[in-house]
Amino acid sequence: MRRFTPRRWVTAILTGRADTDVLSHLRGALAPRAVKHFASIRTPQQVGALLRAIDGYDGQLVTKFALRFAPLVFVRPGELRHAAWKDFDFLQFEWRVPAEQMKARQPHIVPLSAQAMSVLRELQPLTGKNLLIFPGERSSECPMSNNTLNAALRRLGYGRDDMHKKSEALSNLYHVLLLRENRH
Repeated sequence: MRRFTPRRWVTAILTGRADTDVLSHLRGALAPRAVKHFASIRTPQQVGALLRAIDGYDGQLVTKFALRFAPLVFVRPGELRHAAWKDFDFLQFEWRVPAEQMKARQPHIVPLSAQAMSVLRELQPLTGKNLLIFPGERSSECPMSNNTLNAALRRLGYGRDDMHKKSEALSNLYHVLLLRENRH
C-alpha cells in the first residue's frame, strides 16, 4: 500500500485535487514491521527436505494429504482446495479442472502420476463420500480454508509463498533431471 499512496498524492496534486502530500509528514513516524524470513527452496536437496517435512507433518490428516498432493499436480492452491471427486478420472489418471475454477477460465486437464493416484486412493476413505477432496474442518461442504495450507507450511518452517515456490522449484528440478536423463 505504501508504494501506491505517494503516486496517488502526486496525481491528486497534478490534477488540482490536493495542494500537498499530507502523508509526507508521517514518513518515519512508524517503526518498520519486523520481517521474518522463511526457508527458501532452491536446490534438489531443499526440495527433498520439504517433502520429508511434509511426510512428517503431524497436523490434520486431510491437510497432510493436500500438502502431499500439491507438488504432484502443480496447480494453484485455490484449484487444489476446490478439487471435487467428480472431476477425477481414475481410469484415465486425469483430473479435469472445470473452467470456472481456472484463472484463465479454460478447462484444464492435469495428468496424474502413480504417486498422485496413490495419494487419492489413500484419501478416498476419509473424504470420498464428500463432494470435495479437501473439505474444510468445520464443514465437509466447504473447501479447506486458504489459510490452512499456509499455516501448515509455516509450522514446517516455510513461508506463505512457498506453495508456489515449491511448485516452481519442483518444476525446475524435473527439468534438470529430464535434461540429465536425455544426455545419457
